[in-house]
Amino acid sequence: MRELVHSLKREDFLSLGRDALTRVCEENDTLCTDERHLFIDLIASEGSPEAQAMTLEFVMKHPEATEEDMRRCLFHAIVIADPVMVKLVYYIGIAVLNVCVSKYNCQSSDCLRYHNITPM
Repeated sequence: MRELVHSLKREDFLSLGRDALTRVCEENDTLCTDERHLFIDLIASEGSPEAQAMTLEFVMKHPEATEEDMRRCLFHAIVIADPVMVKLVYYIGIAVLNVCVSKYNCQSSDCLRYHNITPM
C-alpha cells in the first residue's frame, strides 16, 4: 500500500492525505480508526514538507487528537531530519500538555506543578 500511495501524483497524494486525516471516527468504529492510523503512518513516514504540514495541521493541532495519533506522529518524526519537524515536536509537546491538563482538569499553574506537568 505504501508503494501505491507514494506513486500517486503529488496533488492526489495530498488530497488523499487530507481526506484521510480530516475524517472523524465514532468512538467504537474500529475500522475507521484503523484506517486513520494507517494513513497517519503513511503520511508521517513520507517526510516531505507537505506531509509534515498535513501531520501538523490535521493531527497535532487537532483538539480531538488521541494519544495514539500523537504517538504515531512522534514515532515517525524521529527519523526525519527536516526543520519542519521542530514545529511538529513543539506541537506534540503542546498536545501532550493539553491532554494532561484535560485529564487533571488543571486551570492554573499551581495545578500543573502539583501534577508535575511542565508547560512548554
